[in-house]
Amino acid sequence: MSINKIALLVNFSRNSYLFNIMRALSQAFLDEGVETQLVDAGKEPEEVKALLEELKPDFIFEINRTRGQTPDAIPEGMTHVAWIQDGWREPKHGELPQLHYSDANFGGSELIYTLVDPAYFGFSYHVAQGVWGRLHTGIDPRVHHAKPEIPAVPNSAAICGYIPLPLHALNTEFMQHVMAWNKGRQVRADYMANFLLNKAKASICQHTFPQIHQMIADEICRYLDIQITAQDLVTSMDQITYLQLLDTEMPRVNDRLALANATLGAELSLQIYGPDFWRYWPTYLPYYQGNLRWAKELADVYRRTQFNVHNGCFGMHSRVLECMGSGGSIFVCTGRFDDPEYDIRRHFTPGEHYVPFDMETAVETFSEWRGRDAALHEIAMNAAEQTRQHHTWRHRAREILADVAAVRQMAAPSLEPA
Repeated sequence: MSINKIALLVNFSRNSYLFNIMRALSQAFLDEGVETQLVDAGKEPEEVKALLEELKPDFIFEINRTRGQTPDAIPEGMTHVAWIQDGWREPKHGELPQLHYSDANFGGSELIYTLVDPAYFGFSYHVAQGVWGRLHTGIDPRVHHAKPEIPAVPNSAAICGYIPLPLHALNTEFMQHVMAWNKGRQVRADYMANFLLNKAKASICQHTFPQIHQMIADEICRYLDIQITAQDLVTSMDQITYLQLLDTEMPRVNDRLALANATLGAELSLQIYGPDFWRYWPTYLPYYQGNLRWAKELADVYRRTQFNVHNGCFGMHSRVLECMGSGGSIFVCTGRFDDPEYDIRRHFTPGEHYVPFDMETAVETFSEWRGRDAALHEIAMNAAEQTRQHHTWRHRAREILADVAAVRQMAAPSLEPA
């Protein structure tokens, strides 16, 4: 059965990043000859379901929610494809937050993609239920393309990304929520956030969601002299906003600050772009240049910067691909997460398309590459060509179409005689 119509289900107003991804995919599918409709997931489930029943798409594509997590909006009999990019479900209609891996309603989609290794988000037995795959983001070559005639500024560095607020700037009442208590002693959210930042050194480059939850449970046990397991913690708190703050926001802080410190330690000329939470970090305020909302402006930053730097739990991040596609040279740290089967080393070659580094020796690595203008330019041009040939949104659209067709074929009744 051919695929001619796809419904892309996304909240139009809540998350501009996900909305822009869906717009890019919409154009890519259209380029492949497949029509799409963007459907506002922010509407009431009954409205969404009625519209989907009217549209009759060949399949529904949704980010950060599976069929089971959106039961009232997804008509029976329609193929549902989920793309899980975060540890927590995308919220709707004033819902409480919900951690994916402890959600009894997770699943039910005919195809589930993840952006990173499923184990990073805590999925275990889940992967044996249904069809799972890995899907990366892509680039739009009309925006992200090399301009070799524009030289990068020597020894310039850029951090493009989000940093959470420092603890002192967070809502005081929210941070005083009591997580656990015993015999007059309490563990509050602010205590645990401080523990994760300053004692446990929580890091998205080093720790999975289950490991962060284990850290939290162990510290509660130690401080209160009680016994709880990480499973107890997750079962009791998997719909509480401050757990999301602790396992998603806090691990980013140390990584972002370490990255900034490493560029400064290598005496690079640093510029920082991203949401204005950076303004609450006085040490880095002199380097903050504002938040770029236009893709072409960000692409220009990548092109004119010699040391674009990224650290995270995976290398095939949208930031990395867009930098490469724009003809920017990029330095990539994935910490202890090195997945040669699916991540960056499968698609790009270190030293040819990007420069790998470890946070522990980042200053030394950056210093070694200072002054190597020609080599960095060559790496940038190699990466731009590799990305253009293999990692556009059209490539992703083709992957999705092929995978959905294969899943349908698997589910189709056999025509062979018994």
